[in-house]
Amino acid sequence: TPSARRALILTQSLTSIGMFALPAIVWAWRRNGVGSELALNKALSGRLVTQGILLMIVAIPMLNALIYFFDALHYPSWLQWWLDAGDRNSGLLEIFLQMNGYGDLALNLFVMAVLPAVGEEMLFRGVIQPTLARRMNIHLAIWISAILFGLMHQNLVNLIPLTLLGGILGYLRYWSSSLWLPILAHYTNNSLLLIFTFILQQNNESEEAVNQVGTPGAGFFMAILSALLVGVNLWLIRSSSRVA
Repeated sequence: TPSARRALILTQSLTSIGMFALPAIVWAWRRNGVGSELALNKALSGRLVTQGILLMIVAIPMLNALIYFFDALHYPSWLQWWLDAGDRNSGLLEIFLQMNGYGDLALNLFVMAVLPAVGEEMLFRGVIQPTLARRMNIHLAIWISAILFGLMHQNLVNLIPLTLLGGILGYLRYWSSSLWLPILAHYTNNSLLLIFTFILQQNNESEEAVNQVGTPGAGFFMAILSALLVGVNLWLIRSSSRVA
């Protein structure tokens, strides 16, 4: 219902700001300043912007294939609570994705793409990852923060795909020395789901087509190609960051 959707939008907005962005901003402000501590004071080159967007586009089939694989597994009964939590979150997402026009799309892009990208990256790649990196190997810090990122979403089926995504975002932060690149990539990942879903809805086609790219039914070879292209794009981003 419209009232339920409005309540979800408000809850999501307050969560992104209150649980992620605001604590990160306060923490950074009390240390060396928001810009320097959260790595927001370094602009991105046009090449890195393009590569960051392309990375998330080519990653879609790979991530879909991973979700398909883990969704097909049989989990022990003691993990049922985690599966139930994921189902509840998926149900809430379905309410968000019911868009009746461009106004709903624009609002969803702000609430489900802009706010989470900024807030979650500020906390996980802006605060947690650098803090851990001061005490341990950078690669370990990246993957610990990525695991926490995956766990935060409370979805067992998506845990590994989201952890992998978190790791990718962590390396983008590390290589570029800027939080803007993972923010851009995170926003691109979230916004693509919204835009593709909206286009399918406007053409009265099944929204499931968004999640089928890369799965066996739609051609599993796309997932393999996607993984290769992700690797190439990561190498290019690393090379571009070193040059910069």
